[in-house]
Amino acid sequence: MLSAITAGVTVATITCPLWLVKTRMQLQSQVPGAQRRYRNSFHCVAEVIKNEGFFALYRGLGASYLGVMEGTLQFVIYEQLKLVSSSHGSSKPGTAAET
Repeated sequence: MLSAITAGVTVATITCPLWLVKTRMQLQSQVPGAQRRYRNSFHCVAEVIKNEGFFALYRGLGASYLGVMEGTLQFVIYEQLKLVSSSHGSSKPGTAAET
């Protein structure tokens, strides 16, 4: 479980700037006739850092961490329910419980 949380947090931290840039690039193309704010992804990163600071690249990271925790919780609950259901006499065909 700890390794899953660590992996999820690491991936969220690394990919957060990529998602921010992707979202901003997509949103600017949805306004017909408007002048584009960013020329490309690299220009977008440079503009965000210049105008909003480096940590602006990590906006939304908290929500990503919540998503990691939610997925981990689902997995833990599933595993616990699976253990409980298997320990309550649910036997499979061909086991000693049939005879």
